[in-house]
Order: sequence, then C-alpha cells, then structure tokens
Amino acid sequence: MPSWKSERRMVKVVLDTVIIVRALIKPRGYNSEIIKRVNEYALFVSEDMLKEAVDVLHRSSLKKKYDPSGIIAISDILDILSEATLINPSHKVDICRDPHDNKFIECAIAAGADYVVSGDEDLLVIKEYGKVKIVTADAFLKILDSLSPKQKN
Repeated sequence: MPSWKSERRMVKVVLDTVIIVRALIKPRGYNSEIIKRVNEYALFVSEDMLKEAVDVLHRSSLKKKYDPSGIIAISDILDILSEATLINPSHKVDICRDPHDNKFIECAIAAGADYVVSGDEDLLVIKEYGKVKIVTADAFLKILDSLSPKQKN
C-alpha cells in the first residue's frame, strides 16, 4: 500500500564556522536553532573545516564569551560535527574575498550540497556558486520551515 506521505530528500548543508561560534555565544538565536535542528538536514564537513572548528572552539577568548551551562555546549557541537558526513574535496575554488572561506564552497560542491549557511559577509556576498546557494541563518531556518511545516494542534 503506498504511503500518503511524500518522500523528500534531505537538504544537504555546509555550515560556516561563524554559525557554530554564534550558536555558542547566543544560545537562543537563529544560529543555535540551526544546530538544534540538525536532524532535519544532512550536514557535510571537510577535514579543513573540522580543523578550523576545533581550533576556534578551543580558543580561550571564545570560552570567555559563552556560558558553558547554556543550551548548547562545545561538547554538543563536537558531537554534531563528528556525526556529519566527512567530505574530501578534490576541486579547489578561488572565489571568496577571504581565501580561508573557499573551503566551505569546496566542501559544498564536493558534497552536492544545496546550501552553505553563513554569517560571514565574505561568503554571503557570493549568494550562489554553481548549484550551491549561500544563505544566512535566518534564511535557512525559513527554508527548513518550508520543507517540514510544523503540525498544527
């Protein structure tokens, strides 16, 4: 018997490190909501992205800015990143004003991702590269909401 539910492909996503850091600093904002809703999309990371995230997450300056007893802890972020699909991009790009940000687009292309979610203007100004759209946290939450509308009581 066919199901009445339509099977939808999970949206494929790459998160910029800025999203992760802001989720820790402001645990009730758009960025933390994206982290909390990680089961609603397929997350992809590269080794370069993981190295950057781990480096940033262990900086003492970051630890001074967030409440370790907050909604999202560094250990939660590390758990989420460890569960993401690891991609080894073979194609290099040189499109970002900040060359360090190219790794997010490279990962997205290799993963066949739909979106790079960022709070970094150096990425956001690009808007789209190939089939990859570069969007803000707020815009991505609206996309998630449109893909999985909440049930009404």
